[in-house]
Amino acid sequence: MLDVRVPGYSHCPGWHFASWVPVEQRRELLRAYEREAVRWLGAGCVGVAYRGVRARELALVARRGAVSQSADASGVMPMVWSSVDEWMGSLSKSRRTDLRRQGRIVALSDVRVEFGPGRRDLDAGEVASLHHAHVERLRARLDPRAPLPADYFATLFAHEDVFALSYRDPAGRLLAFGALLDHPVAPRIGTWAALRPEQGGRKHLYFDHYVRLIRHVIEAGGRRELSAAQANFEVKRSLGFHRSPMHRVAVPRWRTGR
Repeated sequence: MLDVRVPGYSHCPGWHFASWVPVEQRRELLRAYEREAVRWLGAGCVGVAYRGVRARELALVARRGAVSQSADASGVMPMVWSSVDEWMGSLSKSRRTDLRRQGRIVALSDVRVEFGPGRRDLDAGEVASLHHAHVERLRARLDPRAPLPADYFATLFAHEDVFALSYRDPAGRLLAFGALLDHPVAPRIGTWAALRPEQGGRKHLYFDHYVRLIRHVIEAGGRRELSAAQANFEVKRSLGFHRSPMHRVAVPRWRTGR
């Protein structure tokens, strides 16, 4: 089975087209991709699975003979806030209180927090190891994803439009990291990984990282929406994200390229 997705990002499909490419041509380009990929993989390939397909793109890969299923929703936050305080003020009192309390705890702790673009200072091997352990803990039994290699993270975090957020203990051990794929209009919150408290990790970092990334997007200005990955949607809802339906589509070999 050919599994098509963007590594580490479940809230977008595994392709990208220039804005000027018409819908009809996009569909045909994807069919051509399928034909070549299946031919290259050989007779053992039983079909193609698309994951992270948004509702507006479902027609590009769905067809007669294919199986479409709803998947966990991702989150989209309209960027209508002029300040972090304004965003915080839109949340429930309990969530707002918790976020501020958690932020104070992290700020007063001995955790070293670093955030910025083009983070070549991060040890890609350490990042990959933490990410693999985090994914293995949460993944489904039949999840076919291979571990993301260190080179992937080294290349990703070297980009000047990718902002990496890292948390370290006083000894320099990586406790957690997150990422933001910045964009003038529609930035995306990327992969997150953290040590569990029983492994030496710290509490409250997950929510702290959301506050820091949302603060950057608000203060950068001009952004229209911020998207976040699937899973934990109710948590994302409490932060102001709206539900964005997601789908997965399985295409049997006999229908690939058609």
